Amino acid sequence: MSLLKNIQLVWDFANYYVKSTNRHGLQGPFAYALNEAVFRRDRFDELFLPIERLRRKMLADTRTIQVRDFGAGFGGVNYTARTVSYIAKHSAKPPRYARMLYRLVKHRQPKIMLELGTSFGISALYQSSGAPQGKLLTLEGCPNTAQQARENFSQFSHCQIEVVEGPFDETLPSVLAQQQAIDYVYLDGHHRLEPTLKYVDMIYPHLSPDAVIVVDDINWSEEMKQAWQQLKTDARFTQSIDVFMMGLLFTNKDLSKENFTIRY
Repeated sequence: MSLLKNIQLVWDFANYYVKSTNRHGLQGPFAYALNEAVFRRDRFDELFLPIERLRRKMLADTRTIQVRDFGAGFGGVNYTARTVSYIAKHSAKPPRYARMLYRLVKHRQPKIMLELGTSFGISALYQSSGAPQGKLLTLEGCPNTAQQARENFSQFSHCQIEVVEGPFDETLPSVLAQQQAIDYVYLDGHHRLEPTLKYVDMIYPHLSPDAVIVVDDINWSEEMKQAWQQLKTDARFTQSIDVFMMGLLFTNKDLSKENFTIRY
């Protein structure tokens, strides 16, 4: 990451922190309960230990694999040689935010979950562990990365995770056609304005009435900032929550239209 981008992130975080609120600034039982369960306290649980051992194993793995990147990097045109450790370092969500996803899923207990962007599956394991009775469908564009994720998931028999391999434009329509109602979505695969909005449009008709979409890296670039601004004002969603690295969108029509920036 360039020095200029680092400076911009620091500036953006400072602005976020000034605007953010804690539990005392939240109005309404829904946002307050969500904050208490998900954002207020960051507790460590013993069930995280095997996932973090896997993370450390990936971070120490010097093997080189051929990666096809469909995100904001190479556009899926070429395969690029990268070490497993490099991919794990740059694609896996930091433990603190992975634990946040776990608590969100545990709080809401979705039956059907959808993730766009598997990588090696660290975030998927956290999310699936939060709702072991639910099923997580995770989409990954790169065949070699998808295979490593499958090998990782095989070590966690309590998790119901299915890897769907291939470009999102090709795999997402068929995945959606097979699902009656999706309760939870995590978008972490193509960090650009147009694809983000397009995938939300594709997924929305398949959401349950009380679903949540988590959009990752909403401050990663100017395009993602624009995407988040459009999504949080979208009339299809009621409440939205900004925790700087991620944004949450809720479909529950019983909620009033409000946008919260919560300190995490």
